[in-house]
Amino acid sequence: MSKIIRNVNILDMSNATMESLEGITAIENVNLLLYHERLVPALTKTSLRNVNLSVAVPSGLNPLPMDESRGF
Repeated sequence: MSKIIRNVNILDMSNATMESLEGITAIENVNLLLYHERLVPALTKTSLRNVNLSVAVPSGLNPLPMDESRGF
């Protein structure tokens, strides 16, 4: 079954696995796409449309640290 991810402001795929990307055929209308560099082979098989900025996150880096004291 194919899946399309669309209309997302920030799509953080930095902790995704190759297996979790299976079946995703397209990513559309995303403002910021964060992904781990190990996902490049899977993302090249995925249609990316209207992605404003995509950033490869190096190993060991948390791109969007949450401060739990602020209620996020």
